[in-house]
Order: sequence, then structure tokens, then C-alpha cells
Amino acid sequence: MNYFVTSEQYIKDKYDVDVVKDILLDREDRAILLMDATNKTDVLFHLLSGSLSTLGLSDDKKTMKFDDFYLLIDYDNKYAQISSKKEYKRYIDSELFRFAGTSDVTFPIISSFGRFWLRFVIYPIRNKTDLFSVFVYNLTELMNKEELNYERTHKDSLTGLFNQYTFDYHYGLRYQNENFHVMYLDLDDFKEINDRYGHLVGNDFLKAFGQVLKSQECELNHFYRIGGDEFVGLLFLPEQDVKQMAQTIINRTKEIKFKGIRSKISVSIGVSKYVDQIDPVRKADELLYEVKSKGKNDYLFG
Repeated sequence: MNYFVTSEQYIKDKYDVDVVKDILLDREDRAILLMDATNKTDVLFHLLSGSLSTLGLSDDKKTMKFDDFYLLIDYDNKYAQISSKKEYKRYIDSELFRFAGTSDVTFPIISSFGRFWLRFVIYPIRNKTDLFSVFVYNLTELMNKEELNYERTHKDSLTGLFNQYTFDYHYGLRYQNENFHVMYLDLDDFKEINDRYGHLVGNDFLKAFGQVLKSQECELNHFYRIGGDEFVGLLFLPEQDVKQMAQTIINRTKEIKFKGIRSKISVSIGVSKYVDQIDPVRKADELLYEVKSKGKNDYLFG
């Protein structure tokens, strides 16, 4: 099959359009760079078209060091918070430092001009081992919305804790990690709070309890609201630290108070360490209800 390719000169004569300048290069939301990775410890970007200001960077020079740009990456974004900063950084690095084949990665940066979401599409230049063309797109408006939606789908809107969806994701990702424990938590006699004072007060208790749990989070250790007044923690700590955390949560929960409300709230907790052939979530749930049957306001470890 034969294809007819219109010549650049024909387009220029007929439409007064420069194919390269007006069509290929004229994009206000994009800059094209040449990446020189000849020296892997001193990679350089050379601006070929567009403006660095489009990317939220200073436009006073046309060449910049890769390392200077790399330091601007924002690892506090919502995607990193959910996957963990360490895992998110590993993903970004795997794309930016590949130096082979095509890479396509989107991430935010923070510069003196503000916060910007950039998409980097990197192509190797044929017959040039260490040279790459880099198409950088400013996706800030789109990704700000996407980032917010992503957070909403992974967090509980009332407490700000992660939700069931994120629990399932994190569990599948990390269940083989060292010192993996599941902590199952249930507020004691919470229905009485709702019945006596109303759901608005009940929601305030849930928010306050959520803050208690948030105060215990760090690294990969997180809590999840999985429904009503039930919560689960995925914890990667030595046994003694997990037990201490359970006791701390019990103590701080009893300290939750609201003006004009006499009812005190407490929490029952079951904690299970992951071992082969045993579902730690089910085990922790069983231990929780054993605590309930023995008087509540305590924890069991098994």
C-alpha cells in the first residue's frame, strides 16, 4: 500500500504553517529537553523548545543539572502518602534513572514559583547510547483534581483515616513484611452514645478516636476505618511495641471528653501476629470479641 505524505513546503505554501515550529514545537504546556546521561553522576538537561517557566522553573538559563531538578520533587503528595514515600520514591527513581528504553512518569515538584505536576516522557535517541529526548508536560490543573479524587477514594471522609479499599491494598502489598501484626479495634457501647446524644455527637467521638489512632501512625504503620465504629491497624513493629501501642490507645480513648456529655467511651482491642496458615485479621477479630465478653476496655494478644 502506498501512502502520500504531504511535504512541509506544500503545507507552508498553502497554509502558511511551519510544520516544525507551528505544529510540532508550539505547545504552551510542554517543553522539550535533551538529556545528556554520558556522565551518570552529572546528568544534564538542555532546553530545546518551549520555556522552563512552563514547568515552574526559572527561565534564566537553558541548561540545568538533573540533580538540581531532582531535589524539587514533592514526596509529600497524596499518592506517596498512600503507597508510602519509600515505595513512591522507588517508583519515580526506577523511571527517571533507567537510562534505557522509554520512560513515562508523572510527579509533582515544588519550586520557588509554586507546586507543579509534570509528566516526563523520555525517549532514547537512535544510535546515541547516552542521549535522550525528554518531553515534559505541565499537567498541574488536571493532576490537582486527580490527586484530590485519589485521596477521597482511599480515605474515610469522617475520620481522615484510610478506608477498607486502602486496607485491602496495603494488606496485599505488605503482609509478608517483618513483624507484621493486625490490631482490631471496636469502641465499647458506642450505640449508647448515638442513641442518647445523637449521631452528630457520635461522629464527634469517631473523629476524636480517629485522632488517637492517627497519633500512633508512622512509616508503614496505619489504621483503617472499615465501618461504623470498627477499625483495623496494620503494624510492623516488635511485639512489645505493639502491646504498648494498644495500651496507649486504650488510655487515650478513655480521656476523650465532650462538654455536657457524661458517658465515657472505651475501646476493646484484639492483636494478632501474622503466621503462616492463620488469617491474622480473623484471629484479631476473635480476640477482640473475647475481650468484649470479659468486660471490655482491654486488649488481648495472640
